[in-house]
Amino acid sequence: MLTMEEVKHQVKLEDETLSEAEEAYLQSINLASSQAVSADIGRKLYASSEDLDADENAPDNAMVINESTKLAIKLLIGHFYINREATTSERVNKIPLGIQYLLDPYRLVPI
Repeated sequence: MLTMEEVKHQVKLEDETLSEAEEAYLQSINLASSQAVSADIGRKLYASSEDLDADENAPDNAMVINESTKLAIKLLIGHFYINREATTSERVNKIPLGIQYLLDPYRLVPI
């Protein structure tokens, strides 16, 4: 959902030459983070209104990514980049609470 430049900037690698494996890992956590945010709020996310309009099968509750959802994706990317395992023997890290604060206004709650 984010550009590779945005992802590299988030993890402070914008000036680095990356291996194919590292580049693939960043692409993977970018996609996974975007999917996690989309699943968490129960909405399909689109990069732009043009992308949303072009998708004839877009659900009614779809939305264009905004600054809050983008920041949540960035926070997850940073978390997954630093914490490549579920836990470590040194510390247990929980995904930052700020993500929930950013996403709560966009979350669909079934009634």
